[in-house]
Amino acid sequence: MDFIITGDDEIAVLTEGRRILFYSWDGKMTKEVKLDPSLNFALMTQLGDKLLMNNGNFTIRKHVLPVFDIHTGKKTNDLLPIDEYKAKYLYCFEANNFTPGQNDTTCYFFTWYNDTIYRVTPNTCQPEVAFDWDGKNIPNDYYRHDYPSVVQFMDGLTEGKTYGTSFQLKSDNYLMVQYDQHRKDHQMVVIP
Repeated sequence: MDFIITGDDEIAVLTEGRRILFYSWDGKMTKEVKLDPSLNFALMTQLGDKLLMNNGNFTIRKHVLPVFDIHTGKKTNDLLPIDEYKAKYLYCFEANNFTPGQNDTTCYFFTWYNDTIYRVTPNTCQPEVAFDWDGKNIPNDYYRHDYPSVVQFMDGLTEGKTYGTSFQLKSDNYLMVQYDQHRKDHQMVVIP
């Protein structure tokens, strides 16, 4: 479940992962948008007249970012921000998030199991910055194994591997990011 304040000054509430209910500030429902019932969405953000959704369906085993028209609820396209091997381990909806961009048609997307922050528009999803955590990143070939679950994926990581890059803030001169090291606490860093 998630909610946003839309550009039309309404409250949009994502319910049960399959419907978006729009409310005015006096509490009246103004619209209902039904989404694809075969998917389960966990998070959303607005990009202009589009809604960028985070697919939280554990059975699909492929992470995509569907884009919907905010007025009709019709899907316009899918964005796949990572390669097919990494996509198999990025479907855990609790491990993803959006950070607002510099304008209303841009945002940033990150996941716990990746070292890259992606810049997203309604039609594109491109790497914005990839981090090198002093040689402690999860190796690319590690993703090519067929792990039955995210739990087994995490359990197979060696001690000290860095993951969980999350984007907190971008200014003209700095990025503020957070990351985890396997079986250790969160680390917050400011990067020029």
